Amino acid sequence: MDGFWEVSPVIIVFGAAVLIVKYAMDYKVKHKLIEKGLVNEKVKFLSRHVNGHNDSIKWGLVLLGAGIGLVGVEFLPFRYQTDEIRVGMVAMFAGLGLVIHYFIATLFSKDKSEHENSASI
Repeated sequence: MDGFWEVSPVIIVFGAAVLIVKYAMDYKVKHKLIEKGLVNEKVKFLSRHVNGHNDSIKWGLVLLGAGIGLVGVEFLPFRYQTDEIRVGMVAMFAGLGLVIHYFIATLFSKDKSEHENSASI
């Protein structure tokens, strides 16, 4: 576990640099589209709030799953509480959170499309 703390600053700095570049590039694309007047329904994907609270629900479920994985590993017998098992449990429950989000998102998208179809009739 000591090796992780030696590498973690590199991971954090690299991750922050990637996010900064991503947001800068998104800003440039949005700015150019607005200048040219090409903002319409087809470029709606550039907005962060396209799905409403869908993104917040996703990350909330992922973090909840990771927390459940960390708590769940404490209930294992001591001989099974290795770093690999901890990481595996966190990854497994975080992935389960993503799967649950998928089903919630498809359920809401079906309800939304049915509501839009009935409103247009």
